Amino acid sequence: MKKVLVGLMVLLVAVHSAWAGYPEKPIEVIVPSPPGGGTDIAVRLLAELTEPFLKQKLVVVNKPGGGGTLGVSLLTQAKPDGYTLGGVWNSPLTASPHTLQVPFTPDDYQPILQISSAAYVLCAAPDFPANNARELIEELKKNPGKYTYGNDGVGGTMQLAGERIFKALGVKVRPVPFGGAGETAKNFLGGHVTFYGGSIPPI
Repeated sequence: MKKVLVGLMVLLVAVHSAWAGYPEKPIEVIVPSPPGGGTDIAVRLLAELTEPFLKQKLVVVNKPGGGGTLGVSLLTQAKPDGYTLGGVWNSPLTASPHTLQVPFTPDDYQPILQISSAAYVLCAAPDFPANNARELIEELKKNPGKYTYGNDGVGGTMQLAGERIFKALGVKVRPVPFGGAGETAKNFLGGHVTFYGGSIPPI
């Protein structure tokens, strides 16, 4: 992540040099999830690192909803003047348009640079009655529908990945969608769901 953030810093500074006077005011960065998720963390770190070079604030604005598609919709409706950017993970742009009706297409936004990459994990509650994968599968098969897994929203990457994993194992686990990985992690750590499905940074 550090190399990618440095790369984006160089890009923004280059734009700053090439486009005299930019930015003349704070830049709004829309993150389509609640605070605390992996993308939110990366964007806030980016803002902290680049502000001294740009001499302007990067204002992070969280706009959760619709598995990230609400924030992307607001981004694509903004004036294309360089003062509204988006910090978006993959699923609102790739998976959600195939599972939900969204008011945008790939022609409505311009990717600039990847700023982070994080592995996705499936974590079980500490009191889950299993010590290894075999015991986990046996417990789930004995109790279909008893356990729950939190994910990043309907049509999100982890929701789809979770469905695929549990289907392949031949078990039934109830999905509980949240607004993003940060919100999912909060509910998992609070004991409200049995499994956490999401990126590593929030936990």
